[in-house]
Parts: sequence; C-alpha cells; structure tokens
Amino acid sequence: MTGICGMAVRSGGGAEGLPAMLDALADYGDEARRHQSAGLALGAVASEGAAPLAEAGGLCIAADARLDDPAQLHGALGLDPRDGEAADAALILQAYLRWGPACVERLYGDFAFVVWDSPRRRLFCARDALGARPFYYALNAQRFAFATALEGVLAAPGVGDGLDERRVSSHLASPWRGFRRRTFFREALRLAPGHSLTVEAGRLRPVRQRRWWRPENLPTARGGSAEEHGEG
Repeated sequence: MTGICGMAVRSGGGAEGLPAMLDALADYGDEARRHQSAGLALGAVASEGAAPLAEAGGLCIAADARLDDPAQLHGALGLDPRDGEAADAALILQAYLRWGPACVERLYGDFAFVVWDSPRRRLFCARDALGARPFYYALNAQRFAFATALEGVLAAPGVGDGLDERRVSSHLASPWRGFRRRTFFREALRLAPGHSLTVEAGRLRPVRQRRWWRPENLPTARGGSAEEHGEG
C-alpha cells in the first residue's frame, strides 16, 4: 500500500503541515518520504522497499500506482526493456516527460498520482479510469491540498472538518446514489475516476479539470473466445 499527500500554496507562502498529513497516513506503511520546495510539498508513506516518489528533468512525482503491462510502456518510451524493474512512479514520470498531461491516456492499471512540473510551475493530478485508487483534495484561498485518504486532506492546515449535511442526508435517503465529487465533509472533494486536475502555482482558482477517459472511445473487441477476451 502507498499513501500520498501534499499541498501547493500561493507564491511566497509556506507549505508547513506536511508532517501532520503524513502522520494521518501512517496506516499505509512505516517509511515516509518527502519533497519540498518554495510553496510546494509532496509526501508519501509506503511499506519498505516501495518507491512512490521519483524525480527527473526538474519534475517530481508522488504516486500510488500499479501499472499493467509496463513492458509496453517501456517500448513506447524507447527505454531499455531490461529496465523493467523500474518503479511504477518513475515510469509514469518518464511518460509525463514525453507526453505531458496526455500521458494518462497511455497508462494501463490502477493509479492516483501528482506531478510537480517545476519549469511550468504546474501541479498535475490524475486518477485511473475506474477509480481503483482514491484521490481527495481541498482548495481554499491559501492552498490546494491532496491525499489518497480523507484523513490526510483534513490534516492539512486551514482545511475544516465540518460536515456537508446535504450530502449526509442524501446518502441516508438514497445510499445507492453515487456522488462523483462530494464527500461527507464540506471542504473535501474527490477527483472523479478518469479525470485529471491541474493547478497553476499562484493561480489556485480556478483549477482545470478534464475528463480524459470515456468508455465509448475504447476499441471494439473482435473475434476470439470469451476466455481470450477475459484474459485481454
């Protein structure tokens, strides 16, 4: 398991509060890692041996990811196939370096990740097509905070834990009704499956969200047995 968290603040502000967010994710593992720069903090908590943080080309990624068929991604990137043991976070970062935000359309597997694009002063967040990996965030006048668990977001400075009473009452009346963005807390939202979110440093409002995955765009399977389709 891997838990990721972090925050971006307005130009000139500080990113204090990351230790409290990491503490809130302690159930994800015993090893905490972090990357901090002016107005930006990324953190990850994982079991021993995991590598959820990676840096390359002036970029840094925090990822909770399990990629399927990484060999195909290696080939598309022109990487040495013998480097197949590279951590998924590092591989996603290489994909971002090559294709930018469009890299999500080339990833197969379960993932929630954040890339700090330092040259562009941009924070890019993305979640897998089916939402297998969680991703929560909060946005206010001071900062953008994110985490793979609600506890992590609520531990960020300035994020209130007041209940969204309308959301709670709607759930009690219709528990089967889905809510893509709202949670039980007014200030904490979830990134919908198959969506990405971009935050420009110093321009926290508005953020840009994009739905990058649509099932109708999937190629139609042709021929083969049910077992072969299932394997695919």
